[in-house]
Amino acid sequence: MGTLFVYNDIYAGKCYWTEKRSRISSVFSYDEDYLSGENNWNIDPSLLFTTGTQPSKHGLPGAFRDAAPDRWGQALIRYRLQSENKKRGKSLRALNEIDYLLGVNDSTRQGNLRFTVEKGSTFQHPSDDIPKLIELPKLMDAAFRYAEEDDENAIKILLEAGSASLGGARPKAAVKDGENLYIAKFPHRQDKWDVIAWEWVCLNAAAEAGIRVPVNKLVRINNQNILLVKRFDRIGDKRIGYISAMTLLDLTDGEQADYYEIADKLRSISISTKEDLMELYRRIAFFMLINNTDDHLRNHGFIQLGSGWTLSPAFDINPNPERNAIHATSIFGAFEKVSGIAALRENAQAFDQSPSDAKKIFAEVSAAIKSCEKYAKQAGISKAERELMLNPIN
Repeated sequence: MGTLFVYNDIYAGKCYWTEKRSRISSVFSYDEDYLSGENNWNIDPSLLFTTGTQPSKHGLPGAFRDAAPDRWGQALIRYRLQSENKKRGKSLRALNEIDYLLGVNDSTRQGNLRFTVEKGSTFQHPSDDIPKLIELPKLMDAAFRYAEEDDENAIKILLEAGSASLGGARPKAAVKDGENLYIAKFPHRQDKWDVIAWEWVCLNAAAEAGIRVPVNKLVRINNQNILLVKRFDRIGDKRIGYISAMTLLDLTDGEQADYYEIADKLRSISISTKEDLMELYRRIAFFMLINNTDDHLRNHGFIQLGSGWTLSPAFDINPNPERNAIHATSIFGAFEKVSGIAALRENAQAFDQSPSDAKKIFAEVSAAIKSCEKYAKQAGISKAERELMLNPIN
């Protein structure tokens, strides 16, 4: 058992946790001074913004889990702790959610929540400086070596680069360009197509479709594409609050939901409901048309603005060339492209869109998707691969 002290810009509250049979249980309570202060906000929509202890439905509050590592980061933290224990001649015990949460590089942790084990003490996990863009070749090499060999030196390099704080299962690292923090996404040797280049293609096409996306750029090093995506939860040194759709719906990893549920819950937290619902509808249309099937709940996000939330820029957009592939998030019960598009058109009113609004949005998104060919050529993607990926879209 233990206590976590939770901060955003200031001290917000504390979380008592216990472990039983490898499962974490916790209760969180807001600090009374935080509740009565100015510029405060509810860090998690599933929490009541009031005094008293609040048990978590899923071990830890969802906003904490959004600040914790996903599979890629968990693996790195596990290897680091195994290495440290090996040097001491000890075996590594089974790790829990707290180990992973506190093992994240504080400098690059997602969102603006920060944690200490004693009030006012050092934020966990303290780390070295974030690498600069010039170190991308070294980071890419480390990512390759880690994926293939579990190389201990590669793990050390990636951990120092803040990789454990970044979600998903693909190799990546945090890098700095001046004062701006970026995620560097690397290829994997087992990729069947240029996943990195296609994500860049889709981000640019999404922008042409009127969808907000992060600042991004594609760079080529050692004949490999690397995608740089500017962190939208940072403005200089200022941290911006972030939650995923999984947290918004008070669900956990592996649970599925419907886009309608996201839209319905969005109404209760959005500071700009009309704009967010239209943007969400536009994104779903884009995701369906390009067959972005990796649209699970962690790949939809919201950033804190004032005392409320708004859709974050869209991210992790990847086309799937298999026409009948199943989407991670359904649209009115439909999981496949064709049925999903039909359901989205027929239920536009659920997103406060009229039939004419929906028709206009689909026309604009469809026109923007035609730009994928242009961007794919700019990325140096072969004609054969363009035909593989674009024919199912068109």
